[in-house]
Amino acid sequence: MNQTIFDFENIKHSIMKEKNTNIAEKAIQKMVVLDFGKNSATMYDGNVNKEVATLTHEQVLGLPFEVEPGTMIVAEDSHLGVPRTEKSLSQPYTKEELDKFYSDCKMNGVNIGLFPQKSTPRAAEYSKLEKSDQNDPISIYMLLQDFPEICLRNPENRNEET
Repeated sequence: MNQTIFDFENIKHSIMKEKNTNIAEKAIQKMVVLDFGKNSATMYDGNVNKEVATLTHEQVLGLPFEVEPGTMIVAEDSHLGVPRTEKSLSQPYTKEELDKFYSDCKMNGVNIGLFPQKSTPRAAEYSKLEKSDQNDPISIYMLLQDFPEICLRNPENRNEET
């Protein structure tokens, strides 16, 4: 009798690879980090001018057309990984807006990395910067630069058929 033996560790590792990424695994040329407030977002591009820029939520949706192919856009999972619902507070975008953003990124060769929001205090502690909307993108950038093996969640593009 032939019995199929499943290698659960390899299957689990394979599934995790599809859902997560880290800076070290991708050919990342550039990384920008976003943080979202109620009416705007802050963006840190440590490759350019070392200053935090303020963007509208609409401007963020246009980033896939503004940044270079190969760029990694990093944001907290709660902001760019979860659609807004009637009860949500920190999600600036609807499901449809996120789907289009993911699609635009993919079409333009832009990667998205979703940072675990519970790790932002760790990033602030590491950078020795006070936790704030202005400092959080810098703190996350510094942590990811120094520890590129940190896993970031990949968004699921709901437009693709599986």
